[in-house]
Amino acid sequence: MYTSCSVYSQCGLFWFTEDRKNGKTLPIEEGKIFVSIRMSLEEGYDAPPSYDDVELFLHFVDKYVSCNYGKRELSKFYRLNRSKTLFDKLTVFDIAYTILVYENSRDVWDEDLRFKECRTDEQRNAFNRTATQLYHVKKGAKLPTFAEGWTDDGRDYYNELVELAKSMKRDGVFWTELVKHWREYIKRHHKYYYDKIQGESESPILDAEGDADDDGDEDDDECNVDIPELDRNDDELVEDEEEEVRPTSRARVR
Repeated sequence: MYTSCSVYSQCGLFWFTEDRKNGKTLPIEEGKIFVSIRMSLEEGYDAPPSYDDVELFLHFVDKYVSCNYGKRELSKFYRLNRSKTLFDKLTVFDIAYTILVYENSRDVWDEDLRFKECRTDEQRNAFNRTATQLYHVKKGAKLPTFAEGWTDDGRDYYNELVELAKSMKRDGVFWTELVKHWREYIKRHHKYYYDKIQGESESPILDAEGDADDDGDEDDDECNVDIPELDRNDDELVEDEEEEVRPTSRARVR
């Protein structure tokens, strides 16, 4: 399992805070996000997904899933692969892990933000903390050396999410439409968009603010999470259905 979700959570919490501030928090049903996408993949769909159907998922990929890399690594990828997009970089493990951390941490993030909104000592003293992480040991718990903190339920659920991500890629129609809508999403939500006709990358070089690489920030990898499986070919990831995935990552923070 990933050694901890704490480092990734720095980046996830940043975007959750921004989403909450802007009224864009992801809908959640019984602790799960993207329920409608899951159902369409499981039960089939009458028509390919529209842009509106997947815009929130694209936002999730843009802001949260990209945290698995960091600006510098993505910048290098875009420079070396001018015709490729973020979807060519992501693996099924990136998607699965990010969903796991978001669902695991969402209630705690929300509670922390509500506590910070308390303006007086009386309000803070009266605040009742009840939120817990769904698939990880209690926030702030001291773990033994090399312990990861994920529960058995968290491990099992992660493997389910890997299968969900694989099913997205196996469904050629769904994945093709997703990539097509990603290009539209980039045009709508990023101030720098390089048109393929002009021989530039179709994806922006993202920084922690979600815009192009223009701020000169040196601490661009502070939310980076290294995943050993990243060097595996995505085709192998999709075909290797029998393997039980144990995400053993080395999280690092600058």
